[in-house]
Amino acid sequence: MERLAVASLTPERFLKTYGHAIAEAIKAGRSLGELPATMLWGPPGIGKSQSIRELCALLEKETGKKVVLTDVRLLLFSPIDLRGLPVSDQERTTAVWLRPKIFAMDPSQNTVNVLFLDEITAAPPSVQAAAYQLVLDRKIGEHELPENCLVFAAGNRTTDQSLAHKMPKALSNRLLHVEVKVSYPSWRKWAVSHDIDPRVVSFLDEHPDLLLDFKENSSELAFPTPRSYEMVSKVLKQFGEEAAPLIPGIVGPAVARAFKAYLGGRNIPDPARVYRGERPPIPKENDSLYAFVSAMGEYAKEHFDDLKGLENSIVYAFSLPLDFQVVLFRTYLSIDRPTLLRIARFRDWLSANAYLLDE
Repeated sequence: MERLAVASLTPERFLKTYGHAIAEAIKAGRSLGELPATMLWGPPGIGKSQSIRELCALLEKETGKKVVLTDVRLLLFSPIDLRGLPVSDQERTTAVWLRPKIFAMDPSQNTVNVLFLDEITAAPPSVQAAAYQLVLDRKIGEHELPENCLVFAAGNRTTDQSLAHKMPKALSNRLLHVEVKVSYPSWRKWAVSHDIDPRVVSFLDEHPDLLLDFKENSSELAFPTPRSYEMVSKVLKQFGEEAAPLIPGIVGPAVARAFKAYLGGRNIPDPARVYRGERPPIPKENDSLYAFVSAMGEYAKEHFDDLKGLENSIVYAFSLPLDFQVVLFRTYLSIDRPTLLRIARFRDWLSANAYLLDE
């Protein structure tokens, strides 16, 4: 896979690095027009577009301002579309340009606008050229972006075997470039917080190398990516394990076979029994341990206010291998850290093992 000689960040790190910095700039009253436009690179399905949507949610939460996302797929535009429609003025002596809808932004101080030029490398060179002025001068013709507007772009690399034109140097030199990369621990945090089906999470706990298996020269239409596992989660929730025949068409036949074998081989304790303080036998096989830890996290998410049950599950977890304790407690921390820290047994465990959690 081609590597770019630019900053390489996971979606989580991108949000922490850019989101919080931009939020602080907004709260300090600085002009967003001074920030360079940012280009996100990466293969299909890796989370580039999702990162921009989550950035908007983060900015809205941290600044209290209304954040409006304008998502522009440049592939669907012609150079004239970006400038608008020419019409005559009232004297019928001069042509003026009707403003495109992408420029209909609220310039008020209570709003933050985010212009997202998605799939920019899929646009033909003539449209990319029309984006020069928009990226550099924040305007096209007489239409200007307001000072409260951030500009982002995203696209695939030419080696990704997706529709992608080489970006002209004159345009690339006007952008701040970031390569989006995959990290399973980072994706897992996202998956737990976004209600991804626990069967998908526990499968990938055991096979983290299958989160992204993108081969540039492959002719396969379906392959595993973070986006395709989100699709698997949706069909599982809709149709249950009867959705198995659909999964090869989402992640490819090889991964689908591994997932089907994983679903058929689970034999795990009932999380409700653990919450009641019972001590069912600990699974021996790794796939069952992964499945149990994921199921335990899902159950706890719905019963986290039951402090006695939560403590029972923590005590039971102490009998698990240490690496599985870490997986479970990472999930618990992502659900409700303050509640978890009310339990003395967990605080004792955390003081001895925080280094395993990057605490």
